[in-house]
Amino acid sequence: MPTIPELVERSARAYGPRTAVVDGDRRLTFSEVGDRSGRLANVLAGLTAEPGARVAILMRNRLEYVECDFAVARAGMVKVPVNPRLSDDKRRYLLDDSGAGVLITEVAERSRVAELVAELERPPTIIDI
Repeated sequence: MPTIPELVERSARAYGPRTAVVDGDRRLTFSEVGDRSGRLANVLAGLTAEPGARVAILMRNRLEYVECDFAVARAGMVKVPVNPRLSDDKRRYLLDDSGAGVLITEVAERSRVAELVAELERPPTIIDI
């Protein structure tokens, strides 16, 4: 059975110019998803070489979420989804309990997230997308 990274790479080669993700008026092709998730996977691997490291994703349902989801899998890491509708206390608990070393979020959440992680014993590295 193929892994998620294998499926992403195979789809990018086989369906390159076809539309893979639609978010309102924005669209990404299979090639673009493959390229962009691969670049982000390299960034994640550069932040921590630990296999199985936790990466939290705090993001609304949008095109970039797909890229982040694939990037985490391609980097051999474990995704910790954090629902944007959660209270700060619940977000803090999820980040602390999971031990996420990286938090990928959207620019709109940046200031709220910065305050939240400042209170953690081991604050994750924050990536804005």
